[in-house]
Amino acid sequence: MSLFNWERVTEVVLIEGLYKFLFSTPRSEGSGICVFKTGHIVGGGDIVFGVGTYKENGNHVSGDVHAMRHARAGKPSPILGLDEFHLHLDGLIYCGFGLFSATIAEAPDILVHATLKNIPFE
Repeated sequence: MSLFNWERVTEVVLIEGLYKFLFSTPRSEGSGICVFKTGHIVGGGDIVFGVGTYKENGNHVSGDVHAMRHARAGKPSPILGLDEFHLHLDGLIYCGFGLFSATIAEAPDILVHATLKNIPFE
């Protein structure tokens, strides 16, 4: 049970901005930053970056991201060790915070959970 009833949120919110995110899968977890701007998503972390598109309907956001490894040395890719993968995102953003789930096209049985927090800048 959630402490906040996201279904009751109907206020139109501004999705565009810079966000930090934390994600987890059944096998790993990580963090990074992303930017939502004019229907496009770009972002990543210390190993993987992604580019994609999103659509918004009120505070609901859905999108698709193509992610690729940019760092070779050190750690394996945080998403199942994949060097390249495709995510379908679905979530809610409200008051600068977001809750998302994502499916991975290359591993459809694995669910990714993510939280986002807006980073204000000017």
